[in-house]
Amino acid sequence: MQTIDKAMKLLSLFSDENPEIGLSEMARMAEMDKAGAHRLLVALQKHAFVEQNAISREYRLGIGVLSLARVREKTFPIASVIEPFLQSLNDKTEETVHASLSVGTKPHLVAVTVKQSTRSTRVHLQTNSLLPIHATASGLAFLAFSSSERLSQHVPSDLPVYTPSTIVNIEALEQELASIKKRGYSSSNQEYEEEVFGVAAPFFDALSQPCGAVGIACPISRMTPEREQEFADLVVNVALDITAAMGGKVSDDFLEANKNRIK
Repeated sequence: MQTIDKAMKLLSLFSDENPEIGLSEMARMAEMDKAGAHRLLVALQKHAFVEQNAISREYRLGIGVLSLARVREKTFPIASVIEPFLQSLNDKTEETVHASLSVGTKPHLVAVTVKQSTRSTRVHLQTNSLLPIHATASGLAFLAFSSSERLSQHVPSDLPVYTPSTIVNIEALEQELASIKKRGYSSSNQEYEEEVFGVAAPFFDALSQPCGAVGIACPISRMTPEREQEFADLVVNVALDITAAMGGKVSDDFLEANKNRIK
């Protein structure tokens, strides 16, 4: 393995679940010897891609990564990346479509891009709206393909109730997430707003963890089992396109669940 590949492997170990990692653990996770891992970390630290906690001596991502991320966002903003995919989805469905992102460990996603339906009867959603993570199709799609550690971070112990259909206990939520993971997409039948049906699929970051979701929201009066499957096919493929455009990597579980939908 080339030196640059080894360095990238070390950087890829950091995640929401592992924001700081000690040398021994990092060497074990990367399947390297400690001396080799240490040499790479010293080089990465020199260029501010990692830094060391003065107290714990564990390593974490440095400001060099943040600087590059800021350049990326300034020159290639996420909303601009997502917009053409949503416009195409909006044209095909004539329903309100949206893409949302997770923010830290908040119990909701944030709608960053929305394309409204042009129909007279439609679901209204505004940019920057908060989508409860346990009660919307987008939130459920995000959770279903997240790690168990991330799940525990995002889901509150007391689940807020929005409608009579809202999932209100953790056991029921876990059962629903298992079902979503098996079929490859999520749906929400009046769980957040009455008379609204949603279908969504997650898109992924470079670590194959969900970082957001793409969804379709329509009045319950226009939803049929056949239309749900049509929407599922669409959001799954758009999620794949967004993941690729953002430089992400789709999880194996998502690919396996959707092997008959991927075009």
